[in-house]
Amino acid sequence: MKKFKFNLEKLLEHRKKDVEKIQYDMAPYVSEYNKVMTSLTNINNNLKQYYKKRNHYIKSTQNLIHYTSSIGFLKQSIEHLEADKINKEEALNEWKIKLIEAVKKVKAIEYIKEKKYKEFKKQIQKQEQIEMDDFKPRENLTNA
Repeated sequence: MKKFKFNLEKLLEHRKKDVEKIQYDMAPYVSEYNKVMTSLTNINNNLKQYYKKRNHYIKSTQNLIHYTSSIGFLKQSIEHLEADKINKEEALNEWKIKLIEAVKKVKAIEYIKEKKYKEFKKQIQKQEQIEMDDFKPRENLTNA
């Protein structure tokens, strides 16, 4: 039986490697973005905790000073991280666009491969049917 051979197999493998390389190169950007998002979440949670405990801090002047400076520091940290988040998102979006384009190229070749494979299967089935048809009349002649 004939084996399926796809002429663009090397190109497909090359394109898949391109996707893997982009994913590998993109990983540090994803990691940095995730770190910023984790830090933002943690600081927002700390800020919420300070707001919940504000009545405790308001009782004395020293606690009030600590409370207001902590709130100010947390708000500055959030502003800094929000700006950092925007920069990280922009860089990450550029990598996402590259990845999407690379994946589209792979999918296009995979689509062509699937189409060629279906054609190959039809051709094999047609050939088998011809062989079966050739075999049947001989069978009838031997039985007569």
